[in-house]
Amino acid sequence: MVFDSQQISEGLYPEEVFPDYNFVYRFHQCVNQSDTFFDVYRSLKRISFEEINNTGVRVSRSGNSTINMQELALQQIAKFPDCRDQYFVLSDFDDEQFMRELNEERLFNHEWLSSYIKDYYTIFNID
Repeated sequence: MVFDSQQISEGLYPEEVFPDYNFVYRFHQCVNQSDTFFDVYRSLKRISFEEINNTGVRVSRSGNSTINMQELALQQIAKFPDCRDQYFVLSDFDDEQFMRELNEERLFNHEWLSSYIKDYYTIFNID
């Protein structure tokens, strides 16, 4: 159960979709296009879940976002779909290492991201 008494939130409630996990990551990718180039905005945020006083109600707590944006040539646009929010989970061991290694530059390091995100190349259409 999610506590949203005013029904402010829209869309996916990760605490309901991932009931067996204490945390998930939200990878957000947004693409803005002009006539000659496009910007790819990427952010990654760790979201932890906490149960309120053994009530069965879980709330999410968002950490700080790691953010980066790159301006790319139009020829590369197919490699960066405007897929918005994608969620993934990691083991506790991988989570610690992932958080230690994560920085802005790594948000566009496909090899590094694919070592943690299952199906990274499929989700983000990277060759």
